[in-house]
Amino acid sequence: MSDKTKSANGKRPLILLLSLFLILAVILIVVIVRILPGMKKPQKKAGPAVVLTSNNCSLTNEAFAFYYWGEYLYYLNQVDHPPFDTSRPLSEQPYDDSLSWQDYLIRQAMLTAEQTIAFSEAAEAEGFTLPEEYQAQMDEQIQAHCEQASQVGLELGAYLESRYGKGATEDFFRDYLYRTSLATAYTDHLYNSFVFTPTQADAYLEKNRSQYENLDGYGDTSGTCSLRCIFLRLKPGVSEQQLKDQAEMFYTEWQKDPTEEAFAKLAAVYNEDDGCTDGLYSAVYPGLLEPAVDSWCFSKLRKPGDCVLLPTDDGYVLVYYVTFNMLNRQQLLCEPDLRYETFRSTTTQLIDNCNFLFYPELVELNQPSQ
Repeated sequence: MSDKTKSANGKRPLILLLSLFLILAVILIVVIVRILPGMKKPQKKAGPAVVLTSNNCSLTNEAFAFYYWGEYLYYLNQVDHPPFDTSRPLSEQPYDDSLSWQDYLIRQAMLTAEQTIAFSEAAEAEGFTLPEEYQAQMDEQIQAHCEQASQVGLELGAYLESRYGKGATEDFFRDYLYRTSLATAYTDHLYNSFVFTPTQADAYLEKNRSQYENLDGYGDTSGTCSLRCIFLRLKPGVSEQQLKDQAEMFYTEWQKDPTEEAFAKLAAVYNEDDGCTDGLYSAVYPGLLEPAVDSWCFSKLRKPGDCVLLPTDDGYVLVYYVTFNMLNRQQLLCEPDLRYETFRSTTTQLIDNCNFLFYPELVELNQPSQ
């Protein structure tokens, strides 16, 4: 390995990293590591060694430890039998022909750290703040570690050192939790933020025609809409009138807060369509649902926020009209792939813009005591 390593990102699919103790998802993007020869590495000085730098920050061994042991725990708990021997040093166990398990985990921790830093910095630059549910999860993790520390008679700082190695402080831990939480929330937000025009979808379809031309719906330019539904099915012992009364009760309950969010909460609990438990149908085209639903949702009079109770062949359905989609049925075939490619290229650029430099030869792993 040369003195200085830089990563070229965006070459692998995204997966969620779930740490046993942190229970936080971190997106992994396949990165091809390339060598930059002839560049002067930072000299090791007294005090914490810096192992990762970017335009705006640097990561010391002590902070890097959280990423490394997070990777270790991820692999340790993926299967009943870990892919490595926990009783032997990982540096002595081959991952493949060129890397030991320690080398591999260091590399994966570097990738995760790069993504976490890049995405959290992009979030802050955009003014994106940590959503309440993510903040609550972060607070729960801190509280859980405090309780675990108390159970073994340690202060939090001493407990973190026992878990993540010497020098693992509460400040490093809180920053790690904050950045992984913010990065995860921001990438979820980013993925769902893209809006594509019919022209963009048609261009993508034309470029990748062979992937879609044999799929059901290709060539169908029918308009589509998005709905939320609560389907109620007739069951033994329940009369049609009782079922209708139940549906009307849900409708009355929704009218207390006539919003899509309120309807979605009801649908998540009461929708009886096994194929769509959350009640969201985002690509409805003529003929997909019940004829009564078709007639209602594709009416020229329909507008977002409309809600109606309709009879079906086997019960009733409460329908909330979300919106008429910009894309037709054929264009929606490629929308998930277009979204993923746009997301991948955007996140790759965010990482590249940080100009990360990694110094694996300066990494020193302090083995936890537990």
